[in-house]
Amino acid sequence: MNDQSSFKISQDYIISPPKSTEAFPMAHDEWDYLKQKLNSISRNPGLVSHSFGISFLMLAFGNLYALFVQHSSSTRETFLSNKFIICTAISIILTVVGVSLLLFAHFKRKVHFDKTTDLIKQMDLIQNRYARPQER
Repeated sequence: MNDQSSFKISQDYIISPPKSTEAFPMAHDEWDYLKQKLNSISRNPGLVSHSFGISFLMLAFGNLYALFVQHSSSTRETFLSNKFIICTAISIILTVVGVSLLLFAHFKRKVHFDKTTDLIKQMDLIQNRYARPQER
C-alpha cells in the first residue's frame, strides 16, 4: 500500500479528547437490575386525579339526572326556583372540575411515561458503547 491514503477530509476537525473524571465501575448484573427497576416503575401516575375526576363526573351527572327526572312534569316556576338553579350550577361546577382532573391525570401520565422511556433509551445508548462479553 501507498503511504498516502485515498481518504480526504474536506474540513479540518479538531477532535477533543474526553475529559477524565471519576467513575464507578458497575457490574452487568447491577446495570440490568437498574433497567428492570426503571421498567417496573408505576405506569399509573395520576391515578388519584383520575379517580377524583370520575367521582366528580358521576356526582354531576347523578345530580343532573335527579333534577330533570324530578322536575320533568313541573312548571316553568320550578325551573326558575333557587333550588333548581343552585343544583344546576353545582352540577356544572362538578363537571368542569371532573373534566379538568381527568385532563390533568392524562397529561401527568404522558409526561411520566415519556420520562421513564427516555431514561431507559439513554441507558441503552450507554450500554451499546461498550462491548458486553458473551455469556458462558
